[in-house]
Amino acid sequence: MSSNSELSLTDAFALLKLPSTASAGDIRKSYRTLSLLYHPDKAKDVSAEVASDRFHNLHKAYELLSDPVVREKLARQAAEEDKRKERVGKFEQERKKMSEALEQREREEAQRRRKEHEASRQRELDLERLKEEGRKMREAKSQARTKQQEEEAVKVRLARQQAEDASRARAAERSRDDPSEPSLGPLDTTVRLLYPTSLHQALSTSLGNTLTSRFGGLINLRLTVPQESDDIPASNKRKRLNEVTCLATFEEMSSAIRLVEGGSDFRLAEVVQATGSAAEQLDQVWVEWAAAKDLARKRKEARKRGTASTESTEVKPPAGAKLGEPARVTWWRSYVPEKLADYTTNGVAAYHSGQVYAESPQKRQSSTAGAADFESDVLRRAMEAAVSKKESATDGDGEGDVERTA
Repeated sequence: MSSNSELSLTDAFALLKLPSTASAGDIRKSYRTLSLLYHPDKAKDVSAEVASDRFHNLHKAYELLSDPVVREKLARQAAEEDKRKERVGKFEQERKKMSEALEQREREEAQRRRKEHEASRQRELDLERLKEEGRKMREAKSQARTKQQEEEAVKVRLARQQAEDASRARAAERSRDDPSEPSLGPLDTTVRLLYPTSLHQALSTSLGNTLTSRFGGLINLRLTVPQESDDIPASNKRKRLNEVTCLATFEEMSSAIRLVEGGSDFRLAEVVQATGSAAEQLDQVWVEWAAAKDLARKRKEARKRGTASTESTEVKPPAGAKLGEPARVTWWRSYVPEKLADYTTNGVAAYHSGQVYAESPQKRQSSTAGAADFESDVLRRAMEAAVSKKESATDGDGEGDVERTA
């Protein structure tokens, strides 16, 4: 600070290290102390020029603050400062009151909103409770109505069933002497049995004896064992070589019925009451009507051509009907089930004794002759198809497998 520069009051107080509210006595005391400390003759920390300027500025600050005019000005400033502080104090009090009032209003508003939210939540809970009660009431009414409808439906079904039973009973009674009963077909006494070629040696001699002793006399028993051939496509050779086909033509139709009804679905061992190794062998024998294979082939050809199969155009077979079963058996199953039951349960003895609808020798002779001619024609066509490589014999054994697993 230069010696000729003007000192401000703030600088003067700073040089004397005093606050702006210091009294005259404080100013004199501080000046004396600092003048002794900063006197140029005693100052060793700075140069003589700097010490002289510092001491000069200290003296000027003392003279400035000792001036009466300056003192009056300072007094006036102090009074103004006191008034300002008083105004600020009052303002702060007002601000504090306003802040407290604002906080109070905010607390009251928050409390009011909380109460409104609680009331709204309670209304929602009441509405949910009412909705739940209404839903339960509707469910109870719906369940009661459904139960009533089910009871009424049961009553209707029972009444309908009783009417149908009565109608069937009347129809069965009328059908006992109905001349529309189908006649015997060429394969009506012929049954096809299939089993793995690995069992051929064990069953080739015992199968005929088993069928005769358990079901009735045989007119013909033809076994077809597949042979290795280079003309058979590799894709179909496995199918041709893994099964032996046995065509059993019985003397009486009841024998064929008993065999198919009891021995189908791999139940031959059960129906003949076989045990031990014989049971294990007969458990692998598949039993079906002789016409099943040809019917399955026709259905497959119809599906390949994209036309409706014969199934969709024929009358739906009755419950329990077997694939390819004779028309007479199907007719009995629909109209005279007790006759079919007699054949199945009473067996060959009742049929031989003439107690149940015995067939004439002329019919049996014509049916067995037709069966032999038909099967010869089927075997001939199968051999021609195997040689031709166009059909590769897929119309025969493959469809039979499908029908058995269905």
